[in-house]
Amino acid sequence: MINERSPAIQKQATIPSSILQLALHWNPQPVKPPQLDPEFDQLSMVPRIVEVIRYRFHSCEYGISPDGLLQEWRRFWFRLAVIVGIAGVCLLPIVLVAVAIVTAIVELLSAILTAIALIWIIMWLFSGFGSGKHNTR
Repeated sequence: MINERSPAIQKQATIPSSILQLALHWNPQPVKPPQLDPEFDQLSMVPRIVEVIRYRFHSCEYGISPDGLLQEWRRFWFRLAVIVGIAGVCLLPIVLVAVAIVTAIVELLSAILTAIALIWIIMWLFSGFGSGKHNTR
């Protein structure tokens, strides 16, 4: 009796929380000390350069955070960027269409109000009120 919601509602409610849980998942693992490829001497020039760059990067990462916090921060921000990017890609076209529609409506209303104001001014001028002569009997 604690949770009387139907399974469909429970499933619906857990989808956003699971996405949030994925983004906020925090599980740092200790980083292994970096090692060069055992076949480093047999590699050609380009793979050797790539291997040295990889080794230097991992050495720097290991030197800064051997407990894995830096790696976990990188994973966290990457996950968050992917989630925000997907949301942005999905929502941006809808927002742009809504802004375009509002802009068109405002332009249309502006044109209508301008035309009404011009008609009113023309009627006022041609009715004799603009000349200062009033027809009073």
